[in-house]
Amino acid sequence: MAAARGSCRESAGRHSAKTSHERVHQEPDFGWLSSVLSGHPSTLNLETNVHWCEPGVRAFVELEPNDHPLAVEQREGITVERVMELAADIAHPG
Repeated sequence: MAAARGSCRESAGRHSAKTSHERVHQEPDFGWLSSVLSGHPSTLNLETNVHWCEPGVRAFVELEPNDHPLAVEQREGITVERVMELAADIAHPG
């Protein structure tokens, strides 16, 4: 699985003083996706909502609804064929 990078707005810093148990019960934080993902047009600065999870579980990043193919795939689902296409792109870039 490829890693993605992102950032949350400055107000997300409020979590730094909270334990991971406390932040699970808060509203999601607004942020931006800042990754290049093979098989997709530019994802730089796609708006996101970061849903914090229990300790030891990665946060869930939800893309804001828009017409970007990645957001559409997240919202509407993805076919097995598309997963295989993306996996091939990652395994054999270029």
